[in-house]
Amino acid sequence: MSRSMSLAASLAATEARVLLRSVTLWAGVLVTVTLGTTWGWTQMPTWDTVGDNTGMASVVLAAILLAHGHLAGSRDHRH
Repeated sequence: MSRSMSLAASLAATEARVLLRSVTLWAGVLVTVTLGTTWGWTQMPTWDTVGDNTGMASVVLAAILLAHGHLAGSRDHRH
């Protein structure tokens, strides 16, 4: 049982390292922050608009991460 836990922890650490080194992730974060700022630029900030803009920008980041996850899952098939 402990061997499978250490293998799972090792795999999780390796995948986290690969994800954090990914240009796609950081580009997605940059696009998300830019969109969140741009959408609220012409309005007086209220908690409602902050929530709306953050939600829409998070959907964009989720789509980028979903595509990145699919590419990571198909890594064996591509190489």
